[in-house]
Amino acid sequence: MKQPDGYDRLAKWYRWVEWSRFGGRLQRARQRGLDDLPASPNAVLFVGDGDGRLLESFLQRFAPEQVVSVDYSRQMLLLQRKRIDGAGWSQDSNASTDNQSVVRFVQADSRQLPIERRFDVVVTAFHLDCFVDDELDDVVRQIGCCVQSDGVWYVVDFIEPRGGLTRWWAVMWSNLMIIFFRYATGLETRRLPDVSGAMGRAGWQKYSQRRDFLGWIDSSVYRRRIDPSVDG
Repeated sequence: MKQPDGYDRLAKWYRWVEWSRFGGRLQRARQRGLDDLPASPNAVLFVGDGDGRLLESFLQRFAPEQVVSVDYSRQMLLLQRKRIDGAGWSQDSNASTDNQSVVRFVQADSRQLPIERRFDVVVTAFHLDCFVDDELDDVVRQIGCCVQSDGVWYVVDFIEPRGGLTRWWAVMWSNLMIIFFRYATGLETRRLPDVSGAMGRAGWQKYSQRRDFLGWIDSSVYRRRIDPSVDG
């Protein structure tokens, strides 16, 4: 099982580790599908946003009344708090915000989400691909319970291209990343899971899809299928 102290140790270095290998590609992937989200979400749930760069970008673009950010790592949540501190977003649910978003932070495992309400938008970026296939179905179902019946789920994750040199390149770098995170955090997965398949089995269908130029990073918006028996 992945350990929060592993992510805690990694937290202050994570952005630089990411930048040293990918430059700004992962952040661009996080932001790539924001234009496909509803223009005026009221309540938004982030799960596993790490140091909060996507949360910050989201708040710069949208003005939801309530935002809840859940992460396994206390240090990652502290980085998220620092990132939005002084940027016009309140962390106090009792504060007068003058139409600004109220953000609440929750330390929890996404396999045991302590969230009872439902949200217009749920965001998971580079989070679902951290689970092995056997547990991913349960994680998807649990997070899906937090989405309104007409809400959307924004998913950003690594995928394996279907063929050619890009697939070889993607598999090589995926394996290297997985080895690094297994060592640094206790991550259990040994390969990229089938995120799209898990979403489909849980009754979700892609509403929009954007990929990077190598086809290795998928930024998709999902909605619930009207007929869950039909594969998406």
